[in-house]
Amino acid sequence: KRLFVCCDGTWQNASGTVAPLTNVARLARCVDRYGYDKLKLPNVDSVKRGDIDPEEYAGVVPQLVYYSSGIGTQSALPFDKGLSGAIGKGVTSNILSAYCFICNNYNFASEMDEIVLVGFSRGAFTVRCLASFISEVGLLRRKGLTFLRILFQHWLLQETGPLKDKIDTLKKGPFNLLRSAKIKVLAEWDTVSAMGLP
Repeated sequence: KRLFVCCDGTWQNASGTVAPLTNVARLARCVDRYGYDKLKLPNVDSVKRGDIDPEEYAGVVPQLVYYSSGIGTQSALPFDKGLSGAIGKGVTSNILSAYCFICNNYNFASEMDEIVLVGFSRGAFTVRCLASFISEVGLLRRKGLTFLRILFQHWLLQETGPLKDKIDTLKKGPFNLLRSAKIKVLAEWDTVSAMGLP
């Protein structure tokens, strides 16, 4: 699979009602359900909608998209929208939501899934933090997501000792709840940080 995480900028959403669509929203909309890899390209006419048999259609890659609207779009209250946009309130929850999407859809059996992170403005900061968290901590299996908050808290506070201990425990435990993963693409521009995050 190819997992796309698209995080939009402050006060931006994919509905296009507040402002014109950003490039992040456009990208999220234009990603097809199936893509191709560079190893074997099948005849495009032979690819049908629905499930694809991997042996029959070598080279076809299922693609999943997670889109996160920008900071300040969740509230209907003008003051809350302005405050959220000004200080970056909500970046942490966006990071955790995107991380859960990846963990819930990543194929831990093959570890061949590709992770593509795209972000603009505070969304760029979100995907940068997400990439840093994944590279330092790894990906939790679904069963291990109960440990996400504590791992994220140690990472956020830069508590390297306790973080390393927890990572080692989760990797070596009987269920092997934590695995290393690589980010294939990190595309971000016009990064704006948020208060209280590294």
